[in-house]
Amino acid sequence: MGHGMVFDEAHFLKNADAARTQAARGLKRAFTLGLTGTPENRTGELWSLFSVLLPGCWARAPASGRLRRAH
Repeated sequence: MGHGMVFDEAHFLKNADAARTQAARGLKRAFTLGLTGTPENRTGELWSLFSVLLPGCWARAPASGRLRRAH
């Protein structure tokens, strides 16, 4: 698993339930880089990007929608 993945236009992964985001989450890779010029203003959109770029690092707080680090 020595290959990395670069997602250009990573804002296309902002919908956590979209098939493309779920597929991106399942790819095996040594590292991931996401490039986007679009600011993500909603917590859920930011979480969706993090779920692909930093898998397992962030958990979603159930009621508040605020980001919190996974334990």
